[in-house]
Amino acid sequence: MPTPASHMARLAPAVHGGRAALPDEQAAVLDFSVCLNAYGPSSVVREAMTTCAVDEYPDPTARAARRAAAGCWRCDADWLMMGAGSAELLHAICRAYLAPERRAVVLRPCFGEYERAAILAGASVHGVHDVAAMVECLAYDVHVAFVATPDSPCGRSMPRDALERLANACVAHDVLLVVDQAYDAFTPTPLGTPILPDRAHVVHLRSMTKEHALAGVRVAFAHGHPEVLAQIEAARVPWASSQLAQAAAKALFTPEARDHARETVQRLRAESLQLELALRRQGIAVSSSDTHYRLIGCRSAADARAVLLRHERMLVRDCSSFGLPRHIRVAARRPHENARLLRAIAAQATHFQTGHD
Repeated sequence: MPTPASHMARLAPAVHGGRAALPDEQAAVLDFSVCLNAYGPSSVVREAMTTCAVDEYPDPTARAARRAAAGCWRCDADWLMMGAGSAELLHAICRAYLAPERRAVVLRPCFGEYERAAILAGASVHGVHDVAAMVECLAYDVHVAFVATPDSPCGRSMPRDALERLANACVAHDVLLVVDQAYDAFTPTPLGTPILPDRAHVVHLRSMTKEHALAGVRVAFAHGHPEVLAQIEAARVPWASSQLAQAAAKALFTPEARDHARETVQRLRAESLQLELALRRQGIAVSSSDTHYRLIGCRSAADARAVLLRHERMLVRDCSSFGLPRHIRVAARRPHENARLLRAIAAQATHFQTGHD
């Protein structure tokens, strides 16, 4: 059998939410494991995708989509790059800026692709649990730092002043700071993209698949200095953004699509708060969050996921891969679906931690 590269031994299998990877007999379950907009895409985005041409190659630099994003975010289109989801951009960043002799630092718990992308580039990865520790770590030959605001799986936002402090430290140590804003739209007061404009050492990642419910299409943007983006572009596969994705991206910046996303996200935030309060009334240990998703304490995350899937036909996110083996993550859906989740957890209460555990 051919021998793989040595760094592959450090690579754990990718673990993500979503019901599409389930066996066929379980694929119709109600999915609380993904942090998407449960109200789906706006009609204008759906129409754009059904009418786009697919019989020729897409624009390799997605100029029209970048111009649409630039107009909305009030930035220069040359500071934007479109990607096939944030994960594709993450992996390109790591191919461009990491190598076997280089090092990355991540703020844990976090999206698993930060570490996987760095390892696939041959780099070593160090994990920290607060901004102060990350700032201290930068002095030790770090080349790329990854943070998210709000983070996943906890849904906690990073204060702007803490992000400023971290960005300044990255400049001092010549470190590229990658700021993942995938769930910014779900916070009470979104920081907007970019949070820190005109910073040569900062790349913002902005997934558009969450609030616009386009996970199956893969739409995201990177905001960064044009010279940094040029290096990332050189590390990408050609035509990463399909015609379908570019058509959706242009449409989602229209007033109709933006209004749809804003209104439905507000509903999900309200539903999420009601879900939290209802779980607390049941005596279940549940975390506060700045988003529409939150953590629920359980005896065993793997067991809680399995029992909810088997007996209640519901999928939740086992957070063991985040280093949280006694927590699951759920994202609020429509009211009647959230009511089903509350009944399911009550029926399986012995698998969950109480607020007094």
